[in-house]
Amino acid sequence: MAIDDLTLVSTKIPSTDLIRGTYFKTGDLVYVRTISGDENGIIDESNSSNAILLAGETFVGEPIEILKYSIIYVSAYSDQDSAVDGLIIEQGSSYDGGLTFHWYLSDTYTMYAGIGKTYAINPSVQYFRVRYVNGGVDQTDFHLITVCKTRNALQSSHRIQDIIVADDDAILTKSLLTGKDVNTGYYVNVGTKYGQVGNNLLVSVDQVEQTTNSLKVIDYAHAELHGGDHFIIRLNTLISKNGTYDILFITPNTIRWSHFVPGVESLSSSVSATLYESPTTTANGTAIPIRNRNRNTGDGNNTLLAFHTPTVTSVGTTILGSVIIGSGKNTGGSTRDSEEFILKQNTKYLLRITEQNIVATKVNYSIDWYEHTNR
Repeated sequence: MAIDDLTLVSTKIPSTDLIRGTYFKTGDLVYVRTISGDENGIIDESNSSNAILLAGETFVGEPIEILKYSIIYVSAYSDQDSAVDGLIIEQGSSYDGGLTFHWYLSDTYTMYAGIGKTYAINPSVQYFRVRYVNGGVDQTDFHLITVCKTRNALQSSHRIQDIIVADDDAILTKSLLTGKDVNTGYYVNVGTKYGQVGNNLLVSVDQVEQTTNSLKVIDYAHAELHGGDHFIIRLNTLISKNGTYDILFITPNTIRWSHFVPGVESLSSSVSATLYESPTTTANGTAIPIRNRNRNTGDGNNTLLAFHTPTVTSVGTTILGSVIIGSGKNTGGSTRDSEEFILKQNTKYLLRITEQNIVATKVNYSIDWYEHTNR
């Protein structure tokens, strides 16, 4: 900033002199200091500095009148941290023509070593100044620049990839949500529940349980059922004493992955159930019918295939160990969170059920899964 020489003015300052400047009084004489610059803006040197600060030392800028400016930029850089909230950008008023000042508006920020920041300030009252309080280490490099502009401009910039921290500059934007009333056709404001913890947003009464005002939700598997991507096999078979029953599953070579939960129940004897990955087969066996659990969608859109009695030459890798299921007992199928597998694409799986050499038994098996495209 170019600083004009101090100019002597009357102790009674006319209103025409209150356009810009800072007033100083010596005895009965009042002087005014003005800032000069073109209409595009000026560098305010009285609130700019590159003089290094010692630990805990403070820079205090001079008050300037800012009535004619639309925006003020304060940029700061230091090789050491500032004190907490050490950058103080103040605005205030004077009721005696610049003899005393009242700083009642302030924006405070913490500066971090080696990180330069620019803050945009909207002039709100008559006077402005900057203070900077250094942290606990002497600086060796410091830059503080204040630019006053008569024309508004972009307030700040921030790369999308950069982390946002509490001391970043920001514009406060408040919005009001409205929605169309299906009964009246009018648009009404969306409110919050008065007295509710956190002032929770009100939602449609169709989504809220009326007694407790609890939001109704469904889990992801249930959502896939609604979407027509949830499938089931539920059949039974007779296994002879010491006999074995094999079920083969084949996943497609796509990223439409199967979230898979097997379940087995024995009626008359104990059986073991084991799930293997990547078995070797020479024949797939007989196709098992698969049902879509959303009957409005219909069958046939599954990508996981299932067969019984395949020809197996090697069982592959055990991924679910032999679980012994007693007579009248079952395993799997009840708790998806603890039972679910996401099957590997382009892979075979073998579910082998073996009677434990006691007596022939009927076995119910239930295979439940939904298919979801991985992202």
